[in-house]
Amino acid sequence: MFRSMVTTKTIVKLVLILSFVITCYIMYNTPSRMERKAIISEYLKRTRNSSSSLRKTKKKLLLFVGIHSAPSRLDRRNAIRETWMKESRRNPNAVCRFFTDGQDPKGQALQGEERIKLESESHVYGDLLLAEAPGGVNFAVKYLWMLQWANERYDFQYFLRLDDDYFICFQKLMLELAIFRPKDKFQWGWLHCSIKDATWLDEAFYLVSKDIVMSFLSRRDTLLCFVWESQAIGYWIKDIPNIKTFADNERIIHLGTGFNSKKNVLRRKEICHSVLAVHKSYPNKMRVFWRIYQKEDKTTSSHVPPISYDCQYPLAMDYMVWREKKLWFSEPKLCKDNPTWNRHGEYKGRQGS
Repeated sequence: MFRSMVTTKTIVKLVLILSFVITCYIMYNTPSRMERKAIISEYLKRTRNSSSSLRKTKKKLLLFVGIHSAPSRLDRRNAIRETWMKESRRNPNAVCRFFTDGQDPKGQALQGEERIKLESESHVYGDLLLAEAPGGVNFAVKYLWMLQWANERYDFQYFLRLDDDYFICFQKLMLELAIFRPKDKFQWGWLHCSIKDATWLDEAFYLVSKDIVMSFLSRRDTLLCFVWESQAIGYWIKDIPNIKTFADNERIIHLGTGFNSKKNVLRRKEICHSVLAVHKSYPNKMRVFWRIYQKEDKTTSSHVPPISYDCQYPLAMDYMVWREKKLWFSEPKLCKDNPTWNRHGEYKGRQGS
């Protein structure tokens, strides 16, 4: 009887002690109501994002066009929107986006009225991205950001990096890409061919096939960046063997020859029969080109030239060529560190109207 009572009391004590221990554990280790709500909310968010990413497939494109544009260049962006970009919007195999500075040259996010204006423009038109990369004259880092952004969202065959003062014969470009141009190890642009140690395609119009984009992105942790992306790209492509380079200097009017004066332009009865793209097409001239293009005889087919490389020098890049030219010279830095250089303010590009 006594033994039975002791056993019972002992058991009761043990149960009470155990209950106390469990209660303390719960009190100190179980999240509060607010914490539980936060944990559940985060879980549901991750679940939705995971499910969305599984359902979402990249849209297939023939061409993605990334247009570099300074924050204050709304006039140039509107000129493009009102002209050749109309054709890209009607083409389901292409996407065009403007990329502008989302950060200042030191890598700090833009603030205040400037950012509000850009975000408002982005909301209205749906075609403007604020790059999460140092702004101003930090073009190589920004170029990689553009490639990454596009690759995460689209399955494109070609990527065209473009300045915002280029008029493009868009339908002609799309036709040539679809039928006549190589699908891999292919780059296309205007060739600088006057210096043996620096022979390169200009970045203002620079088109590459998807495999070159992927090569750049896969090596981002080891790539060297410079202020100007054409210098950086000149080094990056050295590790890509058997690359096919189309130096289309006759049809990509980079220096404006024959298109400089308004008088010469207004005499023209066509644009896209004879050329592919015209640089320094500032807003007024951009609209003039568009009006001429709209009156062209679209039933007349233009000549499609074969890939050519008419330069005595092979592709080469040595940044020391510019060591005496402060604007063009910069010491290389690892791209993965999002480097900045001692350059100040927004880079608006060449002036014009």
